[in-house]
This record gives sequence, C-alpha cells and structure tokens, in this order.
Amino acid sequence: MSEEDLKDRRERLRCDVRDNPEYREQYANSVLTENVSTQVQALRRQRGLTQEDLARKIGTKQPRISNIETPPESDDPPNWEVATLSRIAHALGTRLKITFETYGSLVEELGSVSSDSLRRAEPENDPVLFPRPEAPGPDRNAPERTQWMQMLMVPWLWEEKLDIGRLTAWLDGRGLPPVGRDEEPYHWLLRGIAIPDAKAREFLERRLAERLAIVLGEEPDVHPLAEGDAEEFLVNLYWTCAGLNRPTFLAEQLWQAYKRLRVTRPLGAVRDALQAAMVQNQFGETKPLKEIWEPMIEKGRHPWLRGNEVVGFEGILAHHRTVKPDIEKIFWALGRISQRWDESRREDFELLLARVNQRGDVPDLRGLIERYIDGWSSWAQGVVVPVTGAVMQSEWRDNGTVRTRVRIVPYAELIEHDWPSSTEPDEQIVLNMELTDLGQFATASLIVGIAHALILRRLLTANRSIPRM
Repeated sequence: MSEEDLKDRRERLRCDVRDNPEYREQYANSVLTENVSTQVQALRRQRGLTQEDLARKIGTKQPRISNIETPPESDDPPNWEVATLSRIAHALGTRLKITFETYGSLVEELGSVSSDSLRRAEPENDPVLFPRPEAPGPDRNAPERTQWMQMLMVPWLWEEKLDIGRLTAWLDGRGLPPVGRDEEPYHWLLRGIAIPDAKAREFLERRLAERLAIVLGEEPDVHPLAEGDAEEFLVNLYWTCAGLNRPTFLAEQLWQAYKRLRVTRPLGAVRDALQAAMVQNQFGETKPLKEIWEPMIEKGRHPWLRGNEVVGFEGILAHHRTVKPDIEKIFWALGRISQRWDESRREDFELLLARVNQRGDVPDLRGLIERYIDGWSSWAQGVVVPVTGAVMQSEWRDNGTVRTRVRIVPYAELIEHDWPSSTEPDEQIVLNMELTDLGQFATASLIVGIAHALILRRLLTANRSIPRM
C-alpha cells in the first residue's frame, strides 16, 4: 500500500470512528480479536510449533488453537479467554500485556501490523536479558564470492529486524554476487550461512528457516512476491528450504503449499522443488507418509507431484531419519519397488539399497535384508551390495587446475572434471562446482540425483581442506 493510499484510508477511518459510535465499538472489537489471532499464529510459527504442539503445551486440543487463530465472524464475541491467552503467552516464552487505549489509536495503528511488529524474542534470545555478541565474520578460506555473500547474509540474520524484502530480492536473483548462468540463487543462500563456527552456523540456519517460513506464510504461490519470474522465485524458495532440515519452522507452510497444488498448478520445476523441500522437512508423523511417499511407492506416481518410486523411497528414508525411526517401512518400500520393477532395474535397486546405510547407522544391513527378503521379487532377492556410500576425490595439479571425481560405491566413476583453480585445496569449492554441474535432482538420472542430494547435504557441514593427492 502506498503512503498516499494509507493516508486516505486513515482519514476515512478517522471520520467513521468519530461520527459513528456503533461502528467505532464494532471496529475496535474486530481489531482486538484479529490482532490476538494473528499474533498467536505468528509467534507459534516463529517458535517452530504446530497447533498440536502448542495445544499440548497449554493442556488443550488442537481445534482449540485453531479456533483462537481464526478470527470470529462479524459481531461474534472473541473466541478466547484471558486465562487461555496467559497460558499461551507462557508457552511461547512471552508475557501477556493488556492495556486500555483511546479510539484515536485505531487510526494511528492502521497499517502498522507487520511481521516485525508481531515477533517477540524467546527469553534466551532476548537482547535486553542476554546481549548477543558481535556477528561472526565470513569464512576466510571460502571463495571470494562466497565470502561476499556471507558478509551480506550473516549480519542480516544476526539482527532482530526481519527485513524480509532482502530475502525476497535474493530469491528473485537480485543483489547476489556476479555469477554464471548455472549458479542458482538458492546455492548462494545456502553458501551464505556455511561458516566454520558450528554454533553460529546452527543459529544462522535457524534464523534463515524462520525467515523462509514468513515468506512461505505470505503464500507466494497464490500472491506473487517476485519482481521477476514468479515461478523461478518459487523454485529458489523451495530449493533453499530443501537445503535446510528445519521441519519445525518449514514443514507446516510447505505442507500448505502442497495442499494448494490442485489450485495453483505450477510448472513441473516448482513442483519438483517443493517435493524436495518436503522430503527434508516432513510435516508430522503420518501426513506426508500416507498421502505422498506411500502412494508413490505403490503407484509409481502422484496426482500433483512428478515423483516416482525413487522419490517415494527418499521420502520414507528421510522420514525414518528425521521424524520417526521405521526400518520396517523402508524394507516394505524396497519390497514393493522390487515388485514394480524387473531385473533390468537391478542397478537402480542396488543404489536404493545402498542409500539405506549411507550414513553408516544400520550396522546389520545384511541381517535386515535376510529378515525382510521374503517380500521381494525373486530377481531382487539375489542382490548383494557392499554398502559403502559415496566417494568424492579431488586433486590439485601443478598446472593450476583441480580434477574431481564423484562416484556412488560400488559403481563406476560418475563424473570427472578439470577446472582452473588459483586457490589452495578447499572442499567447499569442489562441492559448489559439483552442485552446479550436477543440476537439480528432479531432472537428473537416478545416480546423478543421489549424488546431488549427498553433495548438497555435505556442503552445509564441509571440512575446510582436502589433502593433495
């Protein structure tokens, strides 16, 4: 809204409030209830809580929180009590403040509600109670353009003021370092928080997820925020979310965007990015599992997304690792996939099996295979995989180039490239180069897609050096 439009609206409201006592009272009540509803929702999301989480904290049921966050119709009385609001305030780490105000303040407050005005710091992050130290500097071992991005993002995330406009500009491809055509904005947003200090990086990831959740809450798939291409904006938004495993902040909003797909009907690239974001940020223990991942396994497709059995398997695997351990569901998925595929997909099936122990956290994989193998097709029962994961090798040469190789063990070499390099060996440089070359998961082959996912995850916790080979 322009300043001129806001001025006109305030003048009309001033006259209505002054001249019509009945309207004055009704409007004051509606503003009160809407402000309470909006702030409860905003603070709940800022804390990364679902309605069910908040309900448990105050000893009630989810529908009660939903009613409080939904302003009543017309002249109905408020759908909350002061005692309930006090419990909510305590659960959200805030205090409840009640004041008596003039009717004229309604005019002054018009247009003043924003994401910034509704946020409140948690007690441990209250700058009055616990003054925060200075923001960390960029990673001095990172490439120059990555340092440039970190010098933009770290101070922005360190501040209490949101300034969401900067984030939307970056997602729109504006204000970024000078980059090549294959360097997507979401790559730079993730590099911008990849600093060496683990504690500070944790804080930055949390802050970025919180701000992304606010952007998601504006429903940019329905009400575009981009000055440029709205679809590309959404692709960058969702892929940035996919690079962060922060479901407490992102899962609910991503799920709502998924539910709107039947109405919004975006391009395939947007749906692919949203799908990847939901794999990493799953909403609850059952919804994505029952509505997305299991149907993809059973049918090899989904009515709104472009995923297949492989994406369904990735979703179930991520659910096992980040939401609720369920190794039985993983092997159920492998069994169903083996029944849908034939022996021509043997190599792909072996890759999926290798993914189960990618992190080395399934010590008795062979024992599990023997336990569940009766549900597999006969051709799959003969699969034996030495599960050792992914390997990336890098070699800095005397002629000023770096050669990298990526492969998924036990398979053959996947990629080998030479690049000019004027820096010392740095794993983050190699990871960035490989991400750019491999492209997005949805448009790649199965092996390339797995490599992309592994390298993106590795980038966020990269070691800062690689020995010369």
